[in-house]
Amino acid sequence: MRTLLSLIAVLLLASLTASAQETTLPNGMRVLLQARPNTHLLAVEVWVRAGSREEQTGEEGAAHFLEHMLFKGTHRLKAGELDLELEQRGGIWSAGTGADYARYHTTLPAEQIAPALKLLSDALQNATLPPEEMESERNIILDELGKHESQPKNLILDHFYRIFAPPPYQNSPGGTPSAIRKLTREVLIRFYRKHYTPENCVLVLVGNLTEKEALKVVEDAFGNWKATRKQEPFRETPAPPQNVRIRDVVGVGVENGITIGALLPPASQEPQTTYALHLAEVLQARLNRRVAPENETEVLYTPRRSSNFLLVRAKTYKETDTAPLLRLQALLLDQINLLYSQPPSRTEIEEARSRLLLKESLEQETLSGKAYALGYPAIIQAKLLLKENRVVSTDLQKFAQDYLQRDQILVLRLFVNGKARP
Repeated sequence: MRTLLSLIAVLLLASLTASAQETTLPNGMRVLLQARPNTHLLAVEVWVRAGSREEQTGEEGAAHFLEHMLFKGTHRLKAGELDLELEQRGGIWSAGTGADYARYHTTLPAEQIAPALKLLSDALQNATLPPEEMESERNIILDELGKHESQPKNLILDHFYRIFAPPPYQNSPGGTPSAIRKLTREVLIRFYRKHYTPENCVLVLVGNLTEKEALKVVEDAFGNWKATRKQEPFRETPAPPQNVRIRDVVGVGVENGITIGALLPPASQEPQTTYALHLAEVLQARLNRRVAPENETEVLYTPRRSSNFLLVRAKTYKETDTAPLLRLQALLLDQINLLYSQPPSRTEIEEARSRLLLKESLEQETLSGKAYALGYPAIIQAKLLLKENRVVSTDLQKFAQDYLQRDQILVLRLFVNGKARP
């Protein structure tokens, strides 16, 4: 199933473990392998650094559109044949687009790895993007976006990133309906040729395969794929200065909402990313105790290749009086302020750590979960070291003082009945 991923909602906690073997092909493609001999299956994933952050003006939505089109035919196979060949070998292609990546994955019997990788290689190198398929997929994507935008949570988060985020992350990973309607095949081809290159890819294999076997089938499938350009050094793009730190949006729907955010460093900057993950857990636990359940508070943090936000989202039901949302805003800001005036206790930190490690363990129980856990940190060029880094109260207090001060906080309010009174 093709899905529009909202990365902010995904818990990204894994680290590259010592049991994962890594190599880089001469063409620049990275390969990560973790052998699990107690299964007859194999998870196969390729992560391409071709998410919405790579879109230039006029390319908005291209990353998501291309994800839908990649398996619609190559010079060798017609539309549908790539899917059919894999299904006959026990797998189904799935895909998703995020800000930092496009991800293609399947799980299938381990003995089918060689033909599966050749199919994947064919699509990555030789997709034809047929015009007639593009028009049918355009309607599917527009339907996805309609469902996405019908959710108040998505509406306010998209607005928050569009207004406050560093330029690479202002585009929604799914695109907008107007952008999808305007995208041409020529734009998709240009985006494809620029970003779908071996040096932009991370291939992950988890399952019943030895390192020697893996390297042989990977070389056979991808060894002839030529690098097309020199790897460009990554440069952090700063967020634009914010003269107004509180913005109001008039929306439609059934509830007023609020999102409060603070900009944190890129995922590559450890131990700050570990501190952010712990602090998000501590804050969520505190809000669960202090905010009414009907407000549905949610603390969100997704490590990204560039700086990204720690977000606190909440809602109130639609009312003619906007006072409930303003009271909720004051309560949320007070709780954020307490993170550095009353830092987390040792008990709070240990409880947060336990929850993080439990979630990490649950996420990695399946082959595909483990492959995801290896692939995401690799594509954002980070190592998320939950197990290695022990966190203490002074660490989190200093982190909160550095990034969560009142003059650093950004607030976006969604009023379905009109703007707030002065």
